[in-house]
Amino acid sequence: MKRIILNVVVIGLALPFICLAQPMVSPTKQQILDSANKQMNAPKMRGMGSTTRNMGVRASIDLLINFEFDSAALQPKGANDLDQLVMALKDSSMSDRTFVIEGHTDAKGTEAYNLDLSNRRAQSVVAYLVRYGVSPDRLESLGLGSSQLYYPQRPEAAENRRVRIIFK
Repeated sequence: MKRIILNVVVIGLALPFICLAQPMVSPTKQQILDSANKQMNAPKMRGMGSTTRNMGVRASIDLLINFEFDSAALQPKGANDLDQLVMALKDSSMSDRTFVIEGHTDAKGTEAYNLDLSNRRAQSVVAYLVRYGVSPDRLESLGLGSSQLYYPQRPEAAENRRVRIIFK
């Protein structure tokens, strides 16, 4: 079973444990497009009385994006990877797609602080994508704090600090 989730992952993370694929490390535009197209063209499956694609999981791409600890500022390597994402999102095959950028944190800190930090991280990625030519009408940011941990068995792990980008 293949899962489809677009993660812009913070601090060298892997996909959530429910996923079989590994995140792309410094992907090229073409690798992003190939992954997205493969997932978007995956056969539809029947599930719970309705037709779904890959058991209801939305298509996505995983990237490794680094943030400073306790910060929403992108590091240079993260910006380089987002440059490849910008080029992919501007490709004609992706021009009609819209995305949700979800910010996530680990379980350190209060719920209110983590929600704010996750919002700022998601907004940081949106601002970067818009600055380099992706229409803001195609992007929505959403902070989820520590409510959807990457590694729930390790709530304070760095892998939980991430931004996930999902095709709408």
